[in-house]
Amino acid sequence: MAEAASLKDVRVAMLRPGIAVGTTPENYNPFNKLQMLTFDGKHLVPTGPPIATE
Repeated sequence: MAEAASLKDVRVAMLRPGIAVGTTPENYNPFNKLQMLTFDGKHLVPTGPPIATE
């Protein structure tokens, strides 16, 4: 559990390019920013800029 509580700038292939996850012992939430996406029938298209989750 100590390893999962101290992730820093981990890149995950299933996330959008440029998105990294991280955790601390005080904050287990791995995401600090989110970006809304809309499905246009073929692809997911970003709807606006990334927004802070806090």
